[in-house]
Amino acid sequence: MLAWQEINYLKNPKILQEWSHLNLSERAARLREKFDLPKFSANTLRDYYHRCKVKYRKPQFIYAQKERNLRKISDE
Repeated sequence: MLAWQEINYLKNPKILQEWSHLNLSERAARLREKFDLPKFSANTLRDYYHRCKVKYRKPQFIYAQKERNLRKISDE
């Protein structure tokens, strides 16, 4: 059972965006390392996401391309 701090970490939009390229097993491995959990599988993570109503949405290429262009403009 995860503590509320860990659940809030899972639901954090910034973390979800940073981890958008990872699959569930890779995300579960990162959580095991970060919170020093003995067992935490991809299925458990999927269940927590389901309970917290977190849905996977594949980032749209148009949005990613626009963001990249904005970063390039701001760096100049």
